[in-house]
Amino acid sequence: MLDEGAIFGEYSLLDTRPRSASVTTITKTRLLKLDNSDLSKDKATRAAVIHGIVKVLTDRLRSHNELEEKLTEAYHRIRLQKLQIEQEKQVVEKKNEEIMGINAELTIQRDEIEKQRNEIKEEKEEIVQQNEEIRQQNEEIRAQQDELIKQRDILEEKLRIIEQQNRKILQLNRKIKAQRDKLQKQQDEIRNILRS
Repeated sequence: MLDEGAIFGEYSLLDTRPRSASVTTITKTRLLKLDNSDLSKDKATRAAVIHGIVKVLTDRLRSHNELEEKLTEAYHRIRLQKLQIEQEKQVVEKKNEEIMGINAELTIQRDEIEKQRNEIKEEKEEIVQQNEEIRQQNEEIRAQQDELIKQRDILEEKLRIIEQQNRKILQLNRKIKAQRDKLQKQQDEIRNILRS
């Protein structure tokens, strides 16, 4: 952007090579035109114009040097940032590799956990089945116990009856023995009578 009083196209006063730039106005502008042929007419004018051109070129060269220095600094900063980005990229890639390794380990652990969970599920099903079998066996054992208690009660009743019968038999045996003894005594008395 050029301000009021600025010049452009000064290279064309020094040589006749093709133009290296073009100019576009953005507001209504009044310009002064100076051709190369104008420099050769008056030596005083020529010296003043050349002096002005040299001043403009010097200012632009300084601006160009400042710009080049800024560009150089910017280039170094960009290069440094690029190196930092490369280093950070390497760190990120290394971390990504570590994360991939961790993910692989986590996948293995997850598969192992899934396997253990399936095994636990199977064991749980087996335990449930065993508990059902134990419950059925307990019911059978209780039924057998009830049957044994019933049979025991029957046997105890039979034993009581047998003991009663045994007591009756003992009483009868005592009576029979008493009668036998009495009969024996009578036989002995009869024998004694017959002898005498």
